[in-house]
Amino acid sequence: MAQSAGSDFCALEPTFGPEDVIIEGRVNVSRLRSGLTIHTAETAEIQDLTMEMAVEPCLKVFVILEGGIDFHLDDVPFRFSAIRDNGHTQPAAFAVAIAKPVRLARHSRRGARTRKVNITIRPEWLDDGGLREKTCEHDVGCFLRKHLAQTSWHPSGRAIALAEQMLNPPQLPPIVRELYLESRAVELAAEALQALNGERRCPALNSAATIDICRAQTVRDYIEQRLGDPLTLSAIAREVGIGATTLQRLFKSVYGMTVVEYVRTRRLERARFAIETEGLSVGEAAYLAGYKNPANFATAFKRAFGISPKLLRK
Repeated sequence: MAQSAGSDFCALEPTFGPEDVIIEGRVNVSRLRSGLTIHTAETAEIQDLTMEMAVEPCLKVFVILEGGIDFHLDDVPFRFSAIRDNGHTQPAAFAVAIAKPVRLARHSRRGARTRKVNITIRPEWLDDGGLREKTCEHDVGCFLRKHLAQTSWHPSGRAIALAEQMLNPPQLPPIVRELYLESRAVELAAEALQALNGERRCPALNSAATIDICRAQTVRDYIEQRLGDPLTLSAIAREVGIGATTLQRLFKSVYGMTVVEYVRTRRLERARFAIETEGLSVGEAAYLAGYKNPANFATAFKRAFGISPKLLRK
C-alpha cells in the first residue's frame, strides 16, 4: 500500500521482524484514475516508527477527523491535527503543494490514534480535466507552483461526512466501490481548490453541527465496541440517549449509510480479517459476522468483497 502512495518505501527505525505488530486498525490505499490516490486510515500506533518514501509532484489534501499526523518533506517539518474545543474534537483540513520530487518521512508515536483521509492529486489529473490551464491565473495556480506551500481551513459539514463515508464505504462490488470513493474524493478536492482560491464559502461548523457530528461519532464508537454483541436500533438509541428516528438521520447524514448497514459492513470486514489472519472456517466466520446460515454469509461476503470466503481462505 505504501508503494501505491509513493515509491522507494523503507522503514528507517527501529528494525522489526516479520511477525512484529507495528500498527493496528484499518488502512486503505486506492489508486483511482490516473493521478488520483485516496489513503484512508483509522489506526492505533503500536510502536514508534519512522517510514520514508519518495513522492512526486502533487497536491496533498488532508482531512483529519481525530488525532494528527507528523511528517517531514525533505527537511521541512509538518504537523497537522484535529482541533480540541470544549471537550469535543473538531475535524480540520489541510493542503500541501509539492512542486518537485521530495523524500517524505512519516513519524509515528506509540499510542497515537488517528482517523484521517488523504487525497493525492497529481498534475496529470488536473491536466486530464483541463483544470491546470483554468487555474494557472488564479490563487490555486500560484499555490500549486509554490513548493511546500501549505494552507488550512475549517472543513464543511459535507466534507466531514464525505471523509467519514470514505473511511467506512458501504458493501459494494469492487468497481462500484471505486466509483463511490472517487465521487467523494472529487467533491473533497473541489472544496480544497475552493479554499486555495481564497473563496471561504466553507465556514467553521456551528455548535449545532458540531454536536450532531459528535453524536454520530458516539454511536459509531458504541457500535465498534460491541460488534460481537447483539445490537438493535432501539437499544443503541437508548444507550446514547437519542431517539431512534434522530439516530438514523444523524448517522446516515455523516456516514452515508444506516446503522444496520454499518453494523453489517463492519461485521463482514471483521470476518474477512479473521479468515485472512487466523484461518477461520467459513462456518466460524459466519458466526463471527452474526449469520446463522453459512450460505447466506457466503452470499453477502461475495457481494461485499467480490470473492467467496471459501476461495479467500484457500
